[in-house]
Amino acid sequence: MKKNYLILALLLLFFCNVGFSQITFFACASSFTTNAPNEYNLILEGTDATGRNYYQSNPISGDQPCSAGACEFRIAWNEAQSRWEILLVQNNIDFSDAVVVYHNETASSPNPPSLNLGTWIDTTGSCGGTLTESNGNLSGDVQDDLTLSNTDNITLSRSIQVYPNPAQKMIFVQSNGLNIERLALYSVLGKVVNVPIKNYEINVSNLTKGIYLLRIDAENNKNLIRKVVVN
Repeated sequence: MKKNYLILALLLLFFCNVGFSQITFFACASSFTTNAPNEYNLILEGTDATGRNYYQSNPISGDQPCSAGACEFRIAWNEAQSRWEILLVQNNIDFSDAVVVYHNETASSPNPPSLNLGTWIDTTGSCGGTLTESNGNLSGDVQDDLTLSNTDNITLSRSIQVYPNPAQKMIFVQSNGLNIERLALYSVLGKVVNVPIKNYEINVSNLTKGIYLLRIDAENNKNLIRKVVVN
């Protein structure tokens, strides 16, 4: 039990204060109207390899009634398309045949953009063109800025270099004017990966190929998460 609490604490520390841990969503009344109140509560389900949080109906049963029959939703970052997406699934519970109903190309992190950041575009062409306060709701664990601590994160990100990335044997961390106090490597599930770290050099030669998260702690309680790829 203590181990589970420790992992949860690490994840919360990594990804910058989850906040409400829930998003309230409603849109496209002609298709998605459900029992009163007309809204869906999407719960934080996890964090992807880019450090972004994703949310979905919980529990997903595949039979949540709506005007279109059954509606389950997920909000997640699509790395291939470089955009946030609101996904609808009706026929199963694993989102394998999900339909993108809205998308927003604003690369906010770690949470999805609010209705005030970028534009949520109706991908289907049948839900009013865009998602706005006049025709829907997207509130809770969303953000109005690109990052939850935009200025500090941009400054820190520009001051630290991680290379090469992807890497096969060694990863080097270089700082420009900042004192790096600690480096730690984690799996995408938030578990510590034990690797040799010395003088800002990380030996990844014995790791399984894949994506990892590098936490960099700097002076003045600043920290940064970088995605690194081992191949």
